[in-house]
Amino acid sequence: MKKKFMISCMIMALALPLLITCKKEDPEPPTFEELLTGGASETNGKTWVLSKGTYPSKDGGGAVSDGLQTLIPIPADIQTILGNIYDTEFTFFSDGKYTITPVDGKVLAATLYSTLNGFVIDGTQNALGLCHANFAGITNGTWTLHEENFTVNAILNPLDATTPPGQGNVVFTGKKWLSFSTGAYFPILDANAMSHVIIKEVTEDKMYVAFMVGMYQGVMNPGGLAFAGLPTHIFQLTFEAL
Repeated sequence: MKKKFMISCMIMALALPLLITCKKEDPEPPTFEELLTGGASETNGKTWVLSKGTYPSKDGGGAVSDGLQTLIPIPADIQTILGNIYDTEFTFFSDGKYTITPVDGKVLAATLYSTLNGFVIDGTQNALGLCHANFAGITNGTWTLHEENFTVNAILNPLDATTPPGQGNVVFTGKKWLSFSTGAYFPILDANAMSHVIIKEVTEDKMYVAFMVGMYQGVMNPGGLAFAGLPTHIFQLTFEAL
């Protein structure tokens, strides 16, 4: 009996390392790029739309600053204000391709930028400085991920209506941000949303985005048009994966 017990122990001792070796390792967590695009296996890319929910701790607006403070909360009736523009689709592919599919040829846009460029749809302007704008869509754009620090020249007080407005360089550090090919943007049509779009966080089904928009209130002053392209605000919004 003792001999059989010793033999059993020896077999177990020899088999244990094999069992440990054969044990499956825990899968690596998905990378930022995989969460954004769905990875190489998602040949149709990963599509994101503006969330119809409200996230007071995540969403809002404020001055252009590295701290991304939200000084203006998202209104409770945001869906009524923005209308059916929520369904615009933004699709990211793992190979860097990027597409925008508008709703009936319309997208959410910054009113100032859209007015100056002739895109605005009259009657859709709202108190948030946003509107619906005509946009044909993007079928073959590209996106690029950056992690280096960057600097923007911004109007420091979002309510500044003087000309020239108070300006300054704002340095952003430790951010993941996206830039886009000519004509492409994310997530609101504005010259400032074509680069330096900050991805605060991305999960399998949610993406929290911070981006700059230009809403200079002194644009109608003599000489004011020269400052129309400068960012005045940072907006923060939540997107959901389809």
